[in-house]
Amino acid sequence: IRLPSSVFLLRGDLDDEIPRKLKEEIHKIVDLRNDVEKLLE
Repeated sequence: IRLPSSVFLLRGDLDDEIPRKLKEEIHKIVDLRNDVEKLLE
């Protein structure tokens, strides 16, 4: 079965772009949470 090249392009984007952006967002959220916890102490 020959998959369309767009599937591979999409998978490449998913493997690359999305995790990187997700990690950036997660780091922002973790930093915010740490700041809030410091304020609450």
